[in-house]
Amino acid sequence: MVDRRQQIAPSLLEAAWHYKWLVLAATVLFAVMAVVAVWLAPERHEATSVLVVEDPGASQIFESTGSQAPDRYVQDQVAILQSTAVAQTATEIAGALDPDASIEIEELIDHAEIGSTRSSNVIEVVYMDSEPARAISLANSIAEAYQEVRRTEALASFVRAIDELDESIASLDTEVATLQMEVEDLRYGDPARAELFNQYELSLQKLGELQGALSDSTPEQDVDSLRAELDDVSQQLQTLQLVLNLDVLRPELVALLNRQEEASSRRSELAARRAQLEVDAELASGVALYFPATATEPGGLSLALAVVGGGVAGFFIGLAFAYLLFGRRHTIDSRLAPQQILSAPLLAEIPDFDDERLDTFIPVYAAAKSVAAESFRFAAAALELQGRADKPPSLAEGGLIGETAARRNLVVVVSAEEDDGKSVVTANTALASCWTGNRVLVIDADFGSQTQARLLMQSEMPHHGLADVIAGEVTLQAAVRTVQLNPELRLDLLTRGQVPVSATDLLRSHEADEFFASVAENYDLVLIDTPPLLRVAYSSVLCRHANRAMVVVLHGSDESTLENLSDRLRLIGTPITGYVYNRAPLESHRGGYGGSLQDVLGATVQNSSEPPQAKHRR
Repeated sequence: MVDRRQQIAPSLLEAAWHYKWLVLAATVLFAVMAVVAVWLAPERHEATSVLVVEDPGASQIFESTGSQAPDRYVQDQVAILQSTAVAQTATEIAGALDPDASIEIEELIDHAEIGSTRSSNVIEVVYMDSEPARAISLANSIAEAYQEVRRTEALASFVRAIDELDESIASLDTEVATLQMEVEDLRYGDPARAELFNQYELSLQKLGELQGALSDSTPEQDVDSLRAELDDVSQQLQTLQLVLNLDVLRPELVALLNRQEEASSRRSELAARRAQLEVDAELASGVALYFPATATEPGGLSLALAVVGGGVAGFFIGLAFAYLLFGRRHTIDSRLAPQQILSAPLLAEIPDFDDERLDTFIPVYAAAKSVAAESFRFAAAALELQGRADKPPSLAEGGLIGETAARRNLVVVVSAEEDDGKSVVTANTALASCWTGNRVLVIDADFGSQTQARLLMQSEMPHHGLADVIAGEVTLQAAVRTVQLNPELRLDLLTRGQVPVSATDLLRSHEADEFFASVAENYDLVLIDTPPLLRVAYSSVLCRHANRAMVVVLHGSDESTLENLSDRLRLIGTPITGYVYNRAPLESHRGGYGGSLQDVLGATVQNSSEPPQAKHRR
């Protein structure tokens, strides 16, 4: 046996497949509409001007104010470019340059696209217009307006900074002058010291005169006397300088001189800072590079992009409508609803295996005490009771059986669509019938899937099968494979076979008709697993070989699909013996009873994986 792996497609995919023509029509329609819109749209030209911006706050001039992160700064400049202030200035610039390019602020903002990337400090200003020259003029006007607005704001800030520096420099000049007056008062306030300074200055003046006279002297002059006098004056200067130097070392004078030097140093720094501000004021807009627009490119969407964009939009719109329609369709949500459509009784209601947490596809064998297993036993019992009721008296008395009567034990199991659980219902119903001692044959006539071998045998596909028997290659006994549940109880399985032949041609042959007649004579119940009746054509041929059809109806399936299946069976002429309502929600009142797990003597079966002994009818 194999573990159960139930696969249910998402409802969105179901809706898309169910209304696939609607989705396709919406996709094509919107793609065509996009193409028409591109053709009817007026011609557009795009002009692009480029600005490379840098944060002025990142320079040394603005160390005290700090700076923003580069990406944040660029995004802020994009916001400024999109502002009404820039748009107002741009309209003024454009009107001044070319009166024909005058434009309203709202129109300018609507037709301009300004953007940048996170990893770059490049900002692109794109303007779209029907006239190329106008597009170029307005794109450049926006870029120039941004620079003017930024420069005006920055210059105002520079002016305030320069004014503050000028005030500080003037204050320092006053402080230096005041300190100089205090130094002079300290030095020259004493008459004796003032006399020494006068003598020092006179001596300096005399020294200069003597040096000049010595350099202009002639041989007739007395050079020796000049040199002697020069030595005397020099000696006098050294003496006066030594006395004056001793005066400079006074603490109060030293303190004044230090304060004067610090004030002069601060004044020099502020003067240098002011000069740098005046130089950098020209770069105050924060624009490092500017590339004005010089040409235009075709604007708007290309035809290919319009087709793709329109098609994608149409696809999702169609998908949304399909989902809404699919959700509102009439579905089968109760076990009695199919009776009105099929005009047939309910044979069994099979609960969803997940509700019982079953991990097997064959609960009749692997989980015999489950509600699902008991439901399959109901289906098997209903088929047996109907088969006995339909048999003529001659059959019950052991007389001869006509061809029509003999085929009353041939039951074809059909469903409308894939994944309705038809193969699982067939296998479990067959096993449930074996529990009562019936000789049961399962024919896997779904040539495409061959699910029964995987469900019942868990082995490789048998070499011989249905096609080989009908073609006369092997006998039925050689092609049938037995699923041995225990030494006394077995289930026979006939798979597709290996003879290469068209399924439709094979099943329409006279040999096929003879085959199904002989099979009906050798077994109490023959269940034929078919492909989906509304999907595969040869399913109808298979139904004509059977006397009865058991329909598998999936909970939540579409009513219209079941109506189509009912009409098809009526057209084929195969009567519906009943239906199995599959994957129904498990109701709380179901379960909790041993049911058919009690044998004829009332003893409880202890091991659900070992069916009770039953006598085969030979």
